[in-house]
Amino acid sequence: MPDPALRVLLVEGRPPRALTLARQLEALGFVLAGVAGDGQEACRVRALQAPDLVLMASDLPGSDGVQTTRVLMGQGPLPVVLLAERVDRALRDRAQGAGAQSLLLVPLEPAALGTALELAYRNFGRERRLAEEVADLREGLRRRKLLERAKGLLMEQRGLDEAAALARLEEMARAQGCAPHQAAEALVETQGLFNPARSRKTSRPA
Repeated sequence: MPDPALRVLLVEGRPPRALTLARQLEALGFVLAGVAGDGQEACRVRALQAPDLVLMASDLPGSDGVQTTRVLMGQGPLPVVLLAERVDRALRDRAQGAGAQSLLLVPLEPAALGTALELAYRNFGRERRLAEEVADLREGLRRRKLLERAKGLLMEQRGLDEAAALARLEEMARAQGCAPHQAAEALVETQGLFNPARSRKTSRPA
């Protein structure tokens, strides 16, 4: 069990089963962040308690667990583990499309449940870190492209070489109190206002 213990929001519409699962979670060392009986209540409790992950029945009253997963993801990403008495390809596809981390067939042993929750939490964290790394790489590429476009404009319009154009961008950034890529973006956007045709040409994907 991770330290500190993971806080779990339990979503189950049948009180006897909710009680059984709650006891199992606490016996496994998880902290019960809250219990909800349907999707609407699950969204309220999640907003108030900010759990580490959600354990939810796939067959909830009113709105099923897959649809509730989709709504919860709209509030902000978090790992969701769904429980189902019957699992088929359609349910798996829907659960994956909604953003559920895993779909478990019940009944299952308490130890297996604990392992599945910990694995879901770790996998979710790994996926989030990877997504952030990809986003950072894309942002870095976007900034480099802006710098290259802005340098090209300065070299063409002012007859500067590449080093002088970069130095000029850095001067502009200091004067504007911003980073070089922000000064480059402002320069490219300004050029687009005065010369839309050139802007479309320089903005063409590589």
